[in-house]
Amino acid sequence: MAAVEVRAVRVPALAILGAAILAGCSSAASEATAFELTDPTVAIVATDDGPALRIAGAVGNVTDDVLNEVAVAVVLDDALDAYIPAGAATLPVDGVDLIYPAGTPREEVPSDGALGIEFEDTRHLDGTGDYLVEVADLADEVVVTVTWDGGEQMLTASAEVLDPDGLLDR
Repeated sequence: MAAVEVRAVRVPALAILGAAILAGCSSAASEATAFELTDPTVAIVATDDGPALRIAGAVGNVTDDVLNEVAVAVVLDDALDAYIPAGAATLPVDGVDLIYPAGTPREEVPSDGALGIEFEDTRHLDGTGDYLVEVADLADEVVVTVTWDGGEQMLTASAEVLDPDGLLDR
């Protein structure tokens, strides 16, 4: 049975801002480059249910505005459908109501906000022969779609496919 684990983690905030600062929140930002993808990682890992493809990273707000209703979706290459029993469908990661600009001090971010969204998407794999090497060849790019109130941006980053459990036999 295939299982998919998708997890979103809020970057912790230490204190709540005053109402005056919250009043300045942007409900929509039209910049084509509102977010940046950092720390992209791809790995083929061993799990209790067999080999899995794990994709992780973080997105941060590079604007000067607080962005509302931010959500992230991990996008996989359609060619991976043959190796993922659950399919390579795009899966959303839970969003965060308010994403503050990356340079905002943590103590100025309220409890309902964050400085970014960390994501991890694990997809169980199935196949025969050297299919894990084929999966690694198809998964060397992290692609996410970030949406927010008033905008959408696709982010792409190359990533070396890691093999922490020695499954690739390279």
